[in-house]
Amino acid sequence: MRMVRWMILWAAAGLMGAAASGWAGAGAQTVVGTITALTEPQSGEEKALYSCELRVDQVKGEEAKAQAGEAIAIRWERQQVPERLRLGLGDQIQVALGSAEGAASGRLVEGEVVYLGRGEFLNPGQHPSLDLGSPQARVLVKMFAPLQSECHLKTAELLRGIAAQDPQRVRVQIFDVYQPAAREEMSRERLTCATVLVNNRYEFTLKGEGEARKVQLWHRPNTPTSSYSSEDAAAVVEQEAKRVYSPPPLPCSSPTEQSSTPEREEP
Repeated sequence: MRMVRWMILWAAAGLMGAAASGWAGAGAQTVVGTITALTEPQSGEEKALYSCELRVDQVKGEEAKAQAGEAIAIRWERQQVPERLRLGLGDQIQVALGSAEGAASGRLVEGEVVYLGRGEFLNPGQHPSLDLGSPQARVLVKMFAPLQSECHLKTAELLRGIAAQDPQRVRVQIFDVYQPAAREEMSRERLTCATVLVNNRYEFTLKGEGEARKVQLWHRPNTPTSSYSSEDAAAVVEQEAKRVYSPPPLPCSSPTEQSSTPEREEP
């Protein structure tokens, strides 16, 4: 009797899990990607569709319906996004993709859209108080802060120095949040406090000579309770520039190349 009861509970838990995941098909491919374009539905109905362009960052699943690095069009219904979650450009999400049939207007998402955080994304701001470095730079720094504050001024000076020394690789945009245009850009980024974004992210792991440590480039720096210092912000930018511009690893040579016979020297 106890065994039968256990089997009933186990089956019920499995059904609840399937329902929670939106009954995603067994062959659905799980994709992690960053939103590069998003159109919200005008209607407030649950069945109203979001249209999204997703840059694929990671693929999980055997069927290669999507490849890392490509941009795909996907759609999901309003009810598939958790309540009070406001998705936007640069957000990294995880979704299960349905069948590719009739995917001209976008693959339908199965189950719930899972928010993972801010993905790596270059999204230059409008009307910055200061804009240094090349528009073609692959490292984009956007600093939002009240520049009358000394601790934020120190961060701004360090970032300006990096852009002046390495303008082809690092672009720095500084927004004084006392300016209306800066507050509009801050709202577009869905930020509520002073933040330094490096390629759209503010949470990093700094890898120095000692142990790696996590930093969060937001709120007020340079206090005992701060999550970062001005020097940390500069170190993150330098670390990201080194990572982004590091050369690709050399391909391994084949065994025949490694064991090739050296040229015979003449006696």
